[in-house]
Amino acid sequence: MEIRLLHTADIHLDNPLSGLGKTGNSRRKEIARAFERVISIAIEKGVTAILLAGDLYHDPVARSAPWVKSLFRKLERHGIQVLAIPGNHDDLPACKAYKEEFPPNVYIFNGEELAPYTRIEGLNVYGIVSADKHRRVLKDFRKTDSPGFHIALVHAQYRFTDEIAEDYCPVDPEDVERSGLDYIALGHFHSFMDCSRGKTRAFYPGSPARLDFSDTADRVVLLITLNDEDPGTSWPEAAAPGSEACGAAGARSISVEQVPLEDRQYITIEGDINDPDHIHHQVASIGDEAACIRVRLSGITSDPSIAGSIMDDLVEKYSDKFFYFHVEDRTEVVIDGLEDDLTIRGRFLHRMRERARDVRDEEDALRVRYALSYGLAALRGAKLK
Repeated sequence: MEIRLLHTADIHLDNPLSGLGKTGNSRRKEIARAFERVISIAIEKGVTAILLAGDLYHDPVARSAPWVKSLFRKLERHGIQVLAIPGNHDDLPACKAYKEEFPPNVYIFNGEELAPYTRIEGLNVYGIVSADKHRRVLKDFRKTDSPGFHIALVHAQYRFTDEIAEDYCPVDPEDVERSGLDYIALGHFHSFMDCSRGKTRAFYPGSPARLDFSDTADRVVLLITLNDEDPGTSWPEAAAPGSEACGAAGARSISVEQVPLEDRQYITIEGDINDPDHIHHQVASIGDEAACIRVRLSGITSDPSIAGSIMDDLVEKYSDKFFYFHVEDRTEVVIDGLEDDLTIRGRFLHRMRERARDVRDEEDALRVRYALSYGLAALRGAKLK
């Protein structure tokens, strides 16, 4: 018997994308089209069910909920089930959309324990909504003795090391290995990751569309093929390209195939303000005008106006060339020798040097750098946006 499943997560529909300015609305539509493409792939591949591992919506308001239901009804017409859990952005009980009536092919897990859904022959699917965000959701889990494959949907953070910046529903490597599960459909990280341990396969598919400049990896959705082979059936010698498989000869097998998704590029250029020609060369050499471009200026200078001038020049030359273009000032300014500068500019720099000495954290330091940049731009008569 063969069961095909499609695993996706972290779509983040209705994401405001405020950082993209006037292009944000266009990008929101592209994110929605990426989810439509996932639905189409599910139909093309003839899967039994789609696994949605959290953060379908970007916030609990879930404005796209009526449109999402129409896609679910489309899946129903093709005999495809939808098994979903909320995430940390569209969590319960805040997200009322998950409490509304759905087509009969949709099942939303809403319990705080991993209870199995068993309405698909040969499959036991567990899902959880954790109220305790620091709880190791798989720590004490043990699968039931029911026959068939055992799969869990978990929106959580896989802990590669003990030193992590976040502790959201952590899943430790030993939790994966001890779970006894065949497959864990993870959500929360926005890029593909293989977190398999022992006999348990565990993956993050990543978001179908890039959400910010940290999402540089290729976009994929995961096609999971479960085979319960008859005794004596030979085990395939190798997994297909772009897939991974595990199992034993004449036994059950699991293959994981990365199905690629087309998406707009997000490109970051690191530029030293002491070499502006190289910065321009890097930007001008980008041939993809449909890309989102971020230039981050770094370097040390005693003249803060240099960064402002470079930023103005870059924006003037390239802002209309790409889908989105933005310049960040991360330069470090050394302000010295101001005691005898009695001009307005000198007094301003003197006050900003005093303010820079009292920064509380990196966020406060960033505010000071922006204030310094905008202040100097205003003093040289630049048009502020």
